[in-house]
This record gives sequence, structure tokens and C-alpha cells, in this order.
Amino acid sequence: MCGRGLRAAPRSGEHAHDAIESFYVVSGELEDVVNGGSRIMKPGMSWFVRPPDKVRHKTGPAGAKVVVVWAPGMEGRRVASRWPREP
Repeated sequence: MCGRGLRAAPRSGEHAHDAIESFYVVSGELEDVVNGGSRIMKPGMSWFVRPPDKVRHKTGPAGAKVVVVWAPGMEGRRVASRWPREP
């Protein structure tokens, strides 16, 4: 599980994971595009995507704080290892 603050308006680019990816929005806004269908996620909302879904994420203008859980967990470790460390 990873808690992650996302800067305003970054885009993840389309990608897929080898694991189920679950999200919970703590604050801010996150647009999630799964297999071409878009939805805006706001605080208190959760959802998940599963392999082989194609997904892309984009935050709203104020950024977002999101809790992300991957199952199995090794996928989370692989993804988080590429993130820059926050001070």
C-alpha cells in the first residue's frame, strides 16, 4: 500500500499493471481513464482496475492525495521504486 501526494495536473500516460490496482482519494481530484472510459474521482471515492485494463490518471488543478493498493504487493514495490522521494 502506498499513500501518495500527486502534483497538480500530472498525467501518468496509458499503462497496465500485472496486479489489481485499487485507489482511494483522500483529497483533491483524480481523472481515471480505463479502457477509454473516463470518470472523475473525488475525496471519499474508491475504485479499482485489473489486468489487462489500460489505464491513465490525471489529477485536477490542485493535485490529489491518493491511497493506492496493489495486489499482489510486489507490483506496488516495483512501481513505487520509480517515484522520486518526497522530503
